[in-house]
Amino acid sequence: MARGRLDAPLAVHRGDAFGAFSESFDILRRELARSREREAQAQQPRKTLVSQLSHDIRTPLATIHATSEVMQLSDPDPRLQVIMDKAGQIDALTRDLLAANATDAEDLGVTLTAIGTPELRELIAAADAAG
Repeated sequence: MARGRLDAPLAVHRGDAFGAFSESFDILRRELARSREREAQAQQPRKTLVSQLSHDIRTPLATIHATSEVMQLSDPDPRLQVIMDKAGQIDALTRDLLAANATDAEDLGVTLTAIGTPELRELIAAADAAG
């Protein structure tokens, strides 16, 4: 059970001193398994919605980007480059959202790292293509 295996029942010996404890622990195991199943069922509609929204956002975004590219060929206006850059940023964000949606939260690894102000400025500048 400590390793997350909730499908293997515990051996319960009612006649020994730990019988009631083992039985209670086995009830806990079953309830945890049911809780995990209910959580997975509750998450499915959210995952489906995020997946559909990501697709619905990326489709017109591709049109915006392609139209801006074609317009840029005949009129190299710097504002069109800003539109293409921002469309690229939104596309990257929706891809990240879709990837995070496909991954269970338990599988996400987070490593905290202390960074200084100069590194933070570089990260912010890189995130803002216009900036």
